[in-house]
Amino acid sequence: MPVTAKDMESVRPHRGTKTKLLAVVLIILGVLDAMLSWRAGFALSSTYLLLFTGGITLFVIGSVRHWR
Repeated sequence: MPVTAKDMESVRPHRGTKTKLLAVVLIILGVLDAMLSWRAGFALSSTYLLLFTGGITLFVIGSVRHWR
């Protein structure tokens, strides 16, 4: 079945998907680094907290962009 121009207009673009994907990667990296550091007995650095909060912030931005 061929796609017409009318069908293309009704399809809503998936805005914010790339932003949310990057956010999930940052959250996973932050949590993994923190867990590995904690397991090795090192003190937790603020870098892990920065990765985690940056990921949460990007996820919220991506969610807002998706629903606009």
